[in-house]
Amino acid sequence: NSEFKARLTYKDGTLDTWTRQIPYFTASFWASGGTAAPWGTVNYHDTFNGTVWATSTNMSTGVFGSASCGTSSDSMIMGGDGGVGDATTDARTLCQRWNGSSWSTSTGGTLNTARNFHAGGGKTSEAWVVSGAPTGGGNYTATSENWNGTTWTNSSANIIARGSCFGDGSLTEGWVTGGQKATGVSGTLL
Repeated sequence: NSEFKARLTYKDGTLDTWTRQIPYFTASFWASGGTAAPWGTVNYHDTFNGTVWATSTNMSTGVFGSASCGTSSDSMIMGGDGGVGDATTDARTLCQRWNGSSWSTSTGGTLNTARNFHAGGGKTSEAWVVSGAPTGGGNYTATSENWNGTTWTNSSANIIARGSCFGDGSLTEGWVTGGQKATGVSGTLL
Protein backbone atom coordinates (compact mmCIF):
# COMPACT_ATOMS: atom_id res chain seq x y z
CA ASN A 1 0.00 0.00 0.00
CA SER A 2 1.53 3.31 -1.07
CA GLU A 3 -0.86 5.47 0.96
CA PHE A 4 0.65 7.52 3.82
CA LYS A 5 -0.52 6.18 7.16
CA ALA A 6 0.39 6.71 10.75
CA ARG A 7 -1.08 4.31 13.26
CA LEU A 8 -1.18 4.63 17.02
CA THR A 9 -2.04 1.56 19.03
CA TYR A 10 -3.02 1.79 22.68
CA LYS A 11 -3.00 -0.89 25.40
CA ASP A 12 -4.49 -0.12 28.79
CA GLY A 13 -4.51 3.63 28.05
CA THR A 14 -0.82 3.91 27.08
CA LEU A 15 0.81 4.16 23.69
CA ASP A 16 1.90 0.71 22.55
CA THR A 17 3.12 1.16 18.96
CA TRP A 18 3.65 3.87 16.34
CA THR A 19 3.82 2.79 12.73
CA ARG A 20 4.89 4.92 9.78
CA GLN A 21 4.20 3.68 6.28
CA ILE A 22 5.62 4.97 3.00
CA PRO A 23 3.57 7.88 1.62
CA TYR A 24 2.45 8.32 -1.97
CA PHE A 25 4.37 11.57 -2.49
CA THR A 26 6.84 11.69 -5.37
CA ALA A 27 8.80 14.78 -4.35
CA SER A 28 10.90 15.73 -1.34
CA PHE A 29 9.20 16.58 1.94
CA TRP A 30 10.20 17.03 5.55
CA ALA A 31 8.65 16.60 8.99
CA SER A 32 9.89 17.74 12.39
CA GLY A 33 8.98 17.76 16.05
CA GLY A 34 6.12 15.96 17.74
CA THR A 35 5.58 14.01 20.92
CA ALA A 36 6.50 10.56 22.10
CA ALA A 37 5.55 8.53 25.15
CA PRO A 38 5.56 9.54 27.93
CA TRP A 39 4.26 12.61 26.02
CA GLY A 40 7.34 14.80 26.06
CA THR A 41 8.40 16.82 23.03
CA VAL A 42 10.84 15.38 20.54
CA ASN A 43 13.24 17.14 18.20
CA TYR A 44 13.15 14.53 15.42
CA HIS A 45 13.58 15.65 11.83
CA ASP A 46 12.75 13.31 8.94
CA THR A 47 13.07 13.92 5.20
CA PHE A 48 11.41 12.21 2.23
CA ASN A 49 13.17 11.96 -1.15
CA GLY A 50 10.23 10.67 -3.19
CA THR A 51 10.87 7.04 -2.29
CA VAL A 52 11.80 6.65 1.39
CA TRP A 53 11.80 8.58 4.66
CA ALA A 54 15.15 9.08 6.40
CA THR A 55 16.21 10.60 9.70
CA SER A 56 18.08 13.88 9.54
CA THR A 57 19.74 16.36 11.91
CA ASN A 58 17.57 16.94 15.00
CA MET A 59 15.89 20.30 15.55
CA SER A 60 17.49 22.72 18.00
CA THR A 61 14.48 22.60 20.34
CA GLY A 62 11.72 19.99 20.37
CA VAL A 63 8.18 21.35 19.85
CA PHE A 64 4.81 20.07 18.66
CA GLY A 65 1.66 21.88 17.55
CA SER A 66 3.75 24.24 15.42
CA ALA A 67 3.30 25.65 11.92
CA SER A 68 5.85 25.28 9.14
CA CYS A 69 6.83 26.58 5.74
CA GLY A 70 9.44 25.99 3.08
CA THR A 71 11.05 23.02 1.41
CA SER A 72 13.18 20.07 2.48
CA SER A 73 16.32 22.19 2.00
CA ASP A 74 15.09 25.62 3.22
CA SER A 75 12.36 25.59 5.84
CA MET A 76 11.15 27.04 9.10
CA ILE A 77 9.21 25.81 12.16
CA MET A 78 7.18 28.66 13.66
CA GLY A 79 6.05 28.66 17.29
CA GLY A 80 4.66 25.51 18.84
CA ASP A 81 4.17 23.86 22.19
CA GLY A 82 7.17 23.30 24.44
CA GLY A 83 5.55 20.39 26.24
CA VAL A 84 6.40 21.63 29.72
CA GLY A 85 3.10 20.32 31.05
CA ASP A 86 1.42 23.62 31.93
CA ALA A 87 -1.14 24.40 29.21
CA THR A 88 -1.13 28.08 30.13
CA THR A 89 2.58 28.63 29.42
CA ASP A 90 3.59 26.07 26.79
CA ALA A 91 3.08 28.29 23.70
CA ARG A 92 6.34 29.47 22.13
CA THR A 93 7.55 32.47 20.12
CA LEU A 94 10.60 30.54 18.93
CA CYS A 95 11.15 30.05 15.18
CA GLN A 96 13.68 27.48 13.98
CA ARG A 97 15.25 27.64 10.52
CA TRP A 98 16.59 24.67 8.50
CA ASN A 99 19.19 25.39 5.80
CA GLY A 100 19.43 21.87 4.39
CA SER A 101 22.11 20.72 6.82
CA SER A 102 21.50 22.29 10.25
CA TRP A 103 18.88 24.03 12.40
CA SER A 104 19.26 27.57 13.76
CA THR A 105 17.18 29.54 16.24
CA SER A 106 18.79 32.85 15.24
CA THR A 107 17.67 33.19 11.58
CA GLY A 108 13.88 32.76 11.81
CA GLY A 109 13.10 35.66 14.10
CA THR A 110 10.74 35.51 17.06
CA LEU A 111 6.96 35.63 16.79
CA ASN A 112 5.31 38.64 18.44
CA THR A 113 2.70 36.38 20.06
CA ALA A 114 3.52 33.00 21.57
CA ARG A 115 1.23 30.44 19.95
CA ASN A 116 0.69 26.73 19.48
CA PHE A 117 -1.78 24.63 17.47
CA HIS A 118 -1.94 27.36 14.82
CA ALA A 119 -1.77 27.46 11.03
CA GLY A 120 0.95 28.89 8.82
CA GLY A 121 2.52 28.78 5.42
CA GLY A 122 4.66 30.54 2.85
CA LYS A 123 8.39 30.25 2.41
CA THR A 124 11.34 31.23 4.55
CA SER A 125 11.54 34.72 3.01
CA GLU A 126 7.76 35.37 3.21
CA ALA A 127 5.81 33.41 5.82
CA TRP A 128 2.66 33.78 7.89
CA VAL A 129 1.03 32.36 11.01
CA VAL A 130 -2.57 32.76 12.19
CA SER A 131 -4.78 31.77 15.12
CA GLY A 132 -3.72 29.16 17.68
CA ALA A 133 -3.53 29.23 21.45
CA PRO A 134 -1.29 31.99 22.81
CA THR A 135 -1.96 30.94 26.40
CA GLY A 136 -3.03 27.33 25.98
CA GLY A 137 -6.07 25.83 27.58
CA GLY A 138 -8.29 26.35 24.51
CA ASN A 139 -8.21 30.15 24.70
CA TYR A 140 -7.70 30.69 20.97
CA THR A 141 -6.81 33.86 19.10
CA ALA A 142 -7.61 35.17 15.62
CA THR A 143 -4.41 37.25 15.39
CA SER A 144 -1.93 36.77 12.57
CA GLU A 145 1.66 37.70 11.79
CA ASN A 146 3.71 38.03 8.61
CA TRP A 147 7.44 37.38 8.13
CA ASN A 148 9.41 39.37 5.54
CA GLY A 149 12.68 37.46 5.92
CA THR A 150 13.85 39.77 8.71
CA THR A 151 10.98 40.69 11.04
CA TRP A 152 7.61 39.34 12.16
CA THR A 153 4.84 42.00 12.06
CA ASN A 154 1.24 41.82 13.21
CA SER A 155 -1.27 41.53 10.38
CA SER A 156 -5.04 41.38 9.93
CA ALA A 157 -6.97 39.01 12.16
CA ASN A 158 -8.64 35.81 10.99
CA ILE A 159 -12.45 35.78 10.90
CA ILE A 160 -12.73 33.13 13.65
CA ALA A 161 -10.45 32.62 16.65
CA ARG A 162 -9.47 28.95 16.45
CA GLY A 163 -6.84 26.38 17.29
CA SER A 164 -5.79 22.99 15.95
CA CYS A 165 -6.39 24.32 12.45
CA PHE A 166 -4.65 23.67 9.15
CA GLY A 167 -3.36 26.10 6.58
CA ASP A 168 -0.91 26.63 3.75
CA GLY A 169 -0.25 28.83 0.78
CA SER A 170 1.78 31.92 0.12
CA LEU A 171 1.85 35.21 1.99
CA THR A 172 -0.60 36.68 -0.55
CA GLU A 173 -2.75 33.57 -1.16
CA GLY A 174 -3.00 31.56 2.03
CA TRP A 175 -5.84 29.53 3.50
CA VAL A 176 -6.94 28.19 6.88
CA THR A 177 -9.49 25.45 7.44
CA GLY A 178 -10.92 23.32 10.19
CA GLY A 179 -9.84 23.48 13.77
CA GLN A 180 -11.66 24.13 16.98
CA LYS A 181 -13.11 27.28 18.48
CA ALA A 182 -13.30 27.06 22.23
CA THR A 183 -12.77 28.51 25.65
CA GLY A 184 -11.56 25.93 28.09
CA VAL A 185 -11.99 22.28 27.23
CA SER A 186 -15.35 22.35 25.44
CA GLY A 187 -15.57 23.56 21.87
CA THR A 188 -16.97 23.30 18.40
CA LEU A 189 -15.18 21.63 15.52
CA LEU A 190 -15.06 23.82 12.43
